[in-house]
Order: sequence, then structure tokens, then C-alpha cells
Amino acid sequence: MKTHKMDNIKRYTVSIGDQQYCIASDDGQESVSRAAHAVDQIVDSILSHHTGVSREKAAVLAALKIAQEKQQLEDTVVSYHKHGQHI
Repeated sequence: MKTHKMDNIKRYTVSIGDQQYCIASDDGQESVSRAAHAVDQIVDSILSHHTGVSREKAAVLAALKIAQEKQQLEDTVVSYHKHGQHI
């Protein structure tokens, strides 16, 4: 788990869809902007391919997609380590 020092946290405003969000993070602005852009692209893709899906549902589906991708990457890393390989 990542711990946060209060003095390192900065606030950034990002746009996802038509909404503005204020994000507090100890990561840099570029990292936060890249993450928001990735989420925005996934939400937009879901909305453009599935008519009638609400923005809220698209956000949940985007979160599930990102979580699945994260799990796949973690599984790949674990598999490499089990076989004595390094990435």
C-alpha cells in the first residue's frame, strides 16, 4: 500500500467526459493527466459502442476493464518470477 505524506499531495483538475474532477495526488501532474486521459478514452469508447449506457455505468465498466488489465499484468509478473525470469 502506498502511504501519503500530506505535504507532498497536490491537487489537479482533470476532465473525464464532460465532467471536471479535482484529484488529490502525490504523483506528478503528467501522471495524473495520463491516467485521466486513459480513463476518458475507455469511457468514450464504451459510450460510442453501447448506445443507451449511462455515463455512470460507463465509468464502472471502465473501472472493471482497468482492474482486469491490472490483474493480467500482475499475473504475468508472478508467472515470470515463478519461472525465474525477470521482466
